[in-house]
Amino acid sequence: MNDLKRIAAFRIYNSGLLNEFSSVTDCVEKHFGFQAQMKQVPFLAIALRTNDVTLDCMNSLIHDERKIVRLWGLRNTLHYYSVNDWSLLCSYLKENPSWFERRMRKSNIDYDKLYQRVERIVEKSNYISRDILIENGIDKKYIGPWGDIFIDLNDNGLICNNSKNSREAYYANRLYWCPDNVFEWKTYDIALEEIILRYFQCYSPATINDLLHWLGVSNTKTNYKSIFHICESLSEVIEYDGDLWGLAKQYEQYRSFDYNKILNENIFFLGKFDPLLLAYDDKSWIVDEEKKVYIWRKAGHVSSVVLLEGKAFATWKYKIEKKKLIISICKFIACPIEIYKIRRPIYKIAKLLGMDTVECIIRNINGEEEIFYL
Repeated sequence: MNDLKRIAAFRIYNSGLLNEFSSVTDCVEKHFGFQAQMKQVPFLAIALRTNDVTLDCMNSLIHDERKIVRLWGLRNTLHYYSVNDWSLLCSYLKENPSWFERRMRKSNIDYDKLYQRVERIVEKSNYISRDILIENGIDKKYIGPWGDIFIDLNDNGLICNNSKNSREAYYANRLYWCPDNVFEWKTYDIALEEIILRYFQCYSPATINDLLHWLGVSNTKTNYKSIFHICESLSEVIEYDGDLWGLAKQYEQYRSFDYNKILNENIFFLGKFDPLLLAYDDKSWIVDEEKKVYIWRKAGHVSSVVLLEGKAFATWKYKIEKKKLIISICKFIACPIEIYKIRRPIYKIAKLLGMDTVECIIRNINGEEEIFYL
C-alpha cells in the first residue's frame, strides 16, 4: 500500500496539482498536451494546475496570442499543444499511415492524387473546411464530417483545428495561423525518443505498458520490445522499482520525499479526461477495480473525480445558475471530507469560470446531502 501511495503522490506532484505551474503554456508543454475533444473541458484540468487561470486567458492564448494550438495528436484525438511542440508532434505522427489513408488504398482509390489535390487547396487558403473542399471539386464521399483527410493534413503540419464548437470541423493553415512559428522537422526515431522523455518528465514513475497506452500504440510483443529498448538506451531514463521507469534525476526525490504529507494534507480535483486519468494503462494506483465503472464510462467518457489520499472516492460536476457556481460531489466510497481541503481547488474552478458565489453539494453514498457555500 505504501508503494502505491508513493506512486500516486509522485504522479500528483509531477503533474502540478500541488506545485502549480507559473503559466498555462508551461503547464501544457510539461504535459505534452491536454486532450481536447470537447473544446473547453481541458481548461478545467489546466486551471487546477496553474495560478489564476480564466476563460479570457485561455481564449487569448489560443485565438489571439496563438501560443496554444488544437491538433489531432496522440491516440488520434484532439489535444491542446504548445505551439513549440507542433513540429515535434508532427515529426512523430507523419510516419504512420492514418486509418483514412489505409481505407482509401484498400478501396483502390488513388490516395496520393487525392491528397495532393487537397494540399494545393490548403496552400492557397487561410482557412479550410469540408464545405470549402467540396466547393473546390473534392468529392464529399472522401471527406467525413470531422476527421478523415484533415487528420492527414494535420499530421503533415499543414493545419490546426480552429473549430468554435465540437460539431464543426474548421481548420486554419499553419503558415497563416502561426507565420512566425519555427517548424523544425525531426526524424521519427528522434521525435519518439524526445516524446518518451517528455512522458517520463511529467508522468513518472510509469511502466512500459503505461507508456504504450499513452502513446496510443498497440501493446504487442514487438511494440513492447521496441519501446523497452529505447528506454534502455536513454541515459536520462532508468528503472525504478519492479517494472516502473522514470527519470534518473528524479529517483532520489521519488524515494525520499514525504508522500504521506502530500496525500494527507490535500484533496485533489481532476477534470474530465484529465491527463492523470489518461496516461496509465494500469488504473489500480488511482481507483480499485470494482469502482472503475464510476470513472471510465460508456462511449469513452472519462468522468471528473476527487482524490482522497491519492485515490478516487467521488465524481464531481458543475453547473451555473443565476450567476452562481454549483459544484456537486458524488461519493462512491464512504469517507469524511474536511471542507477546508477542497477550498483551494474549488477556488481555482470558480476563478476560471468567473464566479464569485459557489454552492457545494456533497452527496453521500446513502443519498444524504451536505451543502455549504464559499
